[in-house]
Amino acid sequence: MIVNVALLSGHTEVLEVEQSSGVQELKVLAQNSCERRFLKLVTAEGRPVVHLGESLQAEGIQDGNFITAIPPFRFKRSWQQMTEPLPCGVMEATTL
Repeated sequence: MIVNVALLSGHTEVLEVEQSSGVQELKVLAQNSCERRFLKLVTAEGRPVVHLGESLQAEGIQDGNFITAIPPFRFKRSWQQMTEPLPCGVMEATTL
């Protein structure tokens, strides 16, 4: 089956997995393919995929579905800096 994994940047990877594959297998394949770590996988319906031990079918993931991969964020500002306003156009968090 085909599962499309999209990053927040808009980059998409088309992954081919066995229908009997588990969520953990999909997550590892997506991380290797996109060369990034992911904090969460989210379905096109906005539902987080949280049961890593379940099969794709049990999580409701079907052939052709789109999954969004959300990376972990790291704040660059110190606690003291957080009391100061950000200059226009400066982003608060960056991806790892």
